[in-house]
Amino acid sequence: MKETSELVPVPDGRRPNVLRPELLPPARATRVFVQGEIESLKLTDYAGILWRRKAPLFLMTLLGVLGALAFSLWQRPVYRATATVEVSEGNDDPLRGAVAGNTPADGSLQGAVHTEASLLREDSQIEQVVRALGLDSSREFESPRGLSGWVRERLGRKESPLATRRTSQAVAALREDLTVEVPRAGNLIRIHYEAHDPVLAANVSNKMAETLIEQRLQTRLDTTRQIAKWLNPQLAELRQNLDRSELELQKYAQSQGLLYTGAGESIGAQNLRLLQEELARARAELIAKQSQYETTVAGPAGTAALGVDDRVLQENRLRLTELRRQLAELSSVQRPGNYKVARVQAQIVALEAEIQQERDRGRKKQQQDYEAAKIKEQMLSRAYAAQSAFVSDQTVRATRYESLKREVEVNSQVYEAMTQKAKEAGIMSAVRPSNIRVITVAKPPSQPYKPSLPLNLGVGLFVGLAFGVAYVVASAHSDKRLHTPGETEQYLNLPELGAIPTNHLGLSTRLRGSNGHARRFAAAAWGDRTSVFSESIRATLTSLLYAGDATAAPKLFAITSSLPGEGKTTVVSNLGAAFAEIDGKVLLIDADFRGPQLHKVFSLDNRHGLSDLLTGEDHSGGPVLHELIQETEIPNLSVLTSGAAAGRLTSLLHALHGPRLKQVFERLREEFDHVVVDVPPSLVFADARIIARSTDGVVLVL
Repeated sequence: MKETSELVPVPDGRRPNVLRPELLPPARATRVFVQGEIESLKLTDYAGILWRRKAPLFLMTLLGVLGALAFSLWQRPVYRATATVEVSEGNDDPLRGAVAGNTPADGSLQGAVHTEASLLREDSQIEQVVRALGLDSSREFESPRGLSGWVRERLGRKESPLATRRTSQAVAALREDLTVEVPRAGNLIRIHYEAHDPVLAANVSNKMAETLIEQRLQTRLDTTRQIAKWLNPQLAELRQNLDRSELELQKYAQSQGLLYTGAGESIGAQNLRLLQEELARARAELIAKQSQYETTVAGPAGTAALGVDDRVLQENRLRLTELRRQLAELSSVQRPGNYKVARVQAQIVALEAEIQQERDRGRKKQQQDYEAAKIKEQMLSRAYAAQSAFVSDQTVRATRYESLKREVEVNSQVYEAMTQKAKEAGIMSAVRPSNIRVITVAKPPSQPYKPSLPLNLGVGLFVGLAFGVAYVVASAHSDKRLHTPGETEQYLNLPELGAIPTNHLGLSTRLRGSNGHARRFAAAAWGDRTSVFSESIRATLTSLLYAGDATAAPKLFAITSSLPGEGKTTVVSNLGAAFAEIDGKVLLIDADFRGPQLHKVFSLDNRHGLSDLLTGEDHSGGPVLHELIQETEIPNLSVLTSGAAAGRLTSLLHALHGPRLKQVFERLREEFDHVVVDVPPSLVFADARIIARSTDGVVLVL
């Protein structure tokens, strides 16, 4: 850092500030840590590091945000269109009734969804979309010939035809921008496509969905046709088997004399059943006739006419009853031989004879009916026995017949089922249902999907902040400077005399003074006594006065720094002013021959000075020394400038190793109460270490 400690006029009515150490601001440096402390850093330590170096941190964060903004503005907008399809359950087997997609064998709908999603990523599927939309002739999907084409040409190998190469390039480009999303839950598939043209993005997404549905339909149609093609010879074979089994059944029935009705019952079994029914009725009738006949034969005479016409018998009985009544009436009034009585008696005898005849005819008829029923029952019994024997013989032969019949039935059922399925397959191939349908049709998006300005700015902010933090932390670990009070004693094992803060004046501020303005110079104890800077100078002065043993404080000491620009000249001038404030004679010596500054600070002549004393070009007598020492406008403060050192650096370095410097310092020690020597930076030049051997101590400004 360049020294800027020069005197400037201070306006009347204002108290000037003292010169300050021209140190870098704390935010531009971090602490120096030893290995043990680095391992025990706390979060507050890192926070302090980031706060002290907030300027580069903010700059790198800002650069990250600006870079993200520039990247977003530089990118071409990319639009994303989405088409959504639904996959429903089904079966691809037309013989099972429902035509659907490629459902896995386990019937898992989620498996079917993933299968369809995988088909969307196949090159064959993408190539159909490329050809349908004519993307192979679009410039957006063309890629440069590339190094591989040039190498093949040099090696004498032929490249693929132009059309094939363009199609392959378009397929690769479309697949790169295509995204197929399958949600974890549900049976939906989202088809995303990104393109610079929003209309193209929507067209590709919709065409991918349409192509998937068409491919599924075509696959099912081909499957149905293949099944129908396979079924035709199978049906012919089944028909042959059915005809063969029916013919074999018919021949066996004819050879064995087996006749069956349409209900599947043989004629013999049917006749046996009918005979059994007739025999049962005949036996019932025989029992009834036998009962009537035996009752008539064994019963009284009045019951003998049960087999005669009841109406005629009842009329005759009524007439007989009437005649007997008339006879009784006539017998009461007529004599027994009266003709009327005889006539009635004759009618009664004739009527009784007629009734007896009717009874005889009835008894005879019952006997005839009984005999007929008995004969019928016997005949039916013989017929039933014969038919039963015939049916029993047919039962043995019907076992083979039933086996052949079942074979015919099975062949007939299989043939009918296969015929029905073949018809259904033909109908379903014509209907062409699909288990995939479009839920959401992709529309040209109005807003670009990429670049996302908020996302890019967030990423840029994060990246810039991360690099900024890394840079700040890394630079803090590599920075070996000290910035907080107490670090000197901790890390250098040296007593710390004081901490002088940065002045509120800017780095370009110069305190210039001339003539009558010297007393307005900003001295620590003589100028603005209430400033923090003045108090820090006084505190440093106090530490310096008591830095030696208890009996004697250091009287002549040198002030140096590690590197140029760290403010040693500012500290020398302000400490000199502070020493002068306590009513002691103070001398400031500018021993920095390569970069003298004290004559500029106090506006003094630098043609002659310490260099003349050391090289011997001027006599060392008392009057000469006093002539080289110049008074300042600050009371009790004098300055011995460095003098012109141009061309005499070699002789000056030689003189520093001789006794002359020590003699001069001893002389000045006797004449002044305090002598402060401004020496060059210790890490750059060896002058500081040589001069320090002749002083009471060295003050290091960091």
